[in-house]
Amino acid sequence: LNNPDSILPIKHINQKKFTIVWIGKTKKNEFIKYCNYYVPTTFIELLPGKEDWKSRIGNQVKYSFCIYVLDTLLSDTSDIRQLKTIVESMPAGNSVIVNFKNHQNLSYVPTKIAAIQLQSANPNDYKYAAQAIFGGISLNAQLLVNVNEYYKFGLGKTTKQTRLKYSIPEEVGIDPSKLKEIDNIVNSSISGGAFP
Repeated sequence: LNNPDSILPIKHINQKKFTIVWIGKTKKNEFIKYCNYYVPTTFIELLPGKEDWKSRIGNQVKYSFCIYVLDTLLSDTSDIRQLKTIVESMPAGNSVIVNFKNHQNLSYVPTKIAAIQLQSANPNDYKYAAQAIFGGISLNAQLLVNVNEYYKFGLGKTTKQTRLKYSIPEEVGIDPSKLKEIDNIVNSSISGGAFP
């Protein structure tokens, strides 16, 4: 976690507009869903190697707090150049980059921008990252690899939980398949007129 000016977790969320800019081949709806539990968001998807990112983003990011999600390893030089152009124009204090799994991407992120690095990209990582941004969970982790002069092994910060957390059933010892069974029973009872 890189957290200049302690912008994470985001404060005063009801006074801001939020845009998620997804850079990757597959958008993860869990991340978007969990962000939307806290605030409504606008979504922009940028496909690596396929388009002019700057023109796709347009002026929308000037008026929003932007959450940039890197969900792919940027290896194509034109994609790296486009990312550098985008991050150079990001206003400090009004953007965060969330990078899933591919540590090398951090080498393109300036230190003035808040960044969260996740070690993997499993379904729960997307849920937890969204909650960490908005203060639903605290962060207390360190970078496990050396990336460059700034993003070094051991770099990390701690944030506090400032809002309610959205738990997943496994966290409290509930088997999610059992919840589906309960849903089926209740829905069947409602359609059968057992409940008013």
